[in-house]
Amino acid sequence: MTAEQGGAAKGEEFVSLIRDSADLVFALIARHGIECEAVQAGWIQPAHRAGRVRLSEKRAEQWGRRGAPVEVLDRAATARITGSEMWYGGWVNRSGGRINPLAYARGLAAAALAHGAAIFTDTPALMLERAGTAWRVTTPGGAITADRVILATNAYSGDLWPGLKQTVVPVRSYQMATAPLSENVRRSILPEGHALSDTRGDLYFFRFDAGGRLVTGGALAIAAGHERRLRARIGRRLEAVFPQLEAPHFDFIWHGYVGITPDRLPHVHELAPGILAWVGCNGRGIALATAIGQVLAAASQGTPLASLPVPMSKLRPLPAHGIARRLAPAMLLLYRWRDRRG
Repeated sequence: MTAEQGGAAKGEEFVSLIRDSADLVFALIARHGIECEAVQAGWIQPAHRAGRVRLSEKRAEQWGRRGAPVEVLDRAATARITGSEMWYGGWVNRSGGRINPLAYARGLAAAALAHGAAIFTDTPALMLERAGTAWRVTTPGGAITADRVILATNAYSGDLWPGLKQTVVPVRSYQMATAPLSENVRRSILPEGHALSDTRGDLYFFRFDAGGRLVTGGALAIAAGHERRLRARIGRRLEAVFPQLEAPHFDFIWHGYVGITPDRLPHVHELAPGILAWVGCNGRGIALATAIGQVLAAASQGTPLASLPVPMSKLRPLPAHGIARRLAPAMLLLYRWRDRRG
């Protein structure tokens, strides 16, 4: 972490925020009674090659030194927890888990409404400008004036603030869900209820939903014909990882954008007095956005920025952002090459 971002002490504060982010999510779910298929059974990251086992050990050591409930797994333990012989070992963080993200977002919205918040959907912000010592946000249906504004638009950032959308590259992410699995097959895959994502750049990830569907997905360098190609590609992947599935059928496929920053770190900016922004979930948005959202809420209530457990960074638009957006999907080919090399 650079001196601009706050140095080592601020870095440790931020690491602690990330360490506790999953517990924060599940605590909010419990506190507000959010029905979102929440299961805090742990998250496992298995090593896809023998050479990545050392990486697993290093990550577990780093997080364990900071108090995270982690454990290194040998190959046999990994096979038992995942239900697959594909991986060479790995590590598990017992604070992790799985939820239905849409149901979680709706539950948070309901809790906010119950506590007096106002939520306006289908109301794009068209202009943000000074209004005396405050700020005015103009929408198609009117305007609102506030002392403080938070822009939390990540991969969907527009032109409301000059240069903000050029700091993050939106990359399309695909997810899909199988038909409900039979009980005997269901018990043989992730039998202890873990969520899983491995050490590949072209990530393998799996979790179950409450209906017994295996939720997974993938990435494509070219979006054309994505549904047909994903069914074939991810179907072959599932058969390789979990042979007991035997030609899996997918009932649902959906996609959205994740926000990628050049350094793969979230960026929090003070754009002007009273204006805060943050972008760069980098594919880890559920817990990270919850944790940073709580921090920005504290800032909006007057907590000094220097006291926040997140580093502040300058707005640095990518000079060739348009080219980066077009080339970003092709990076998948590099990731796959690296994955094969281990």
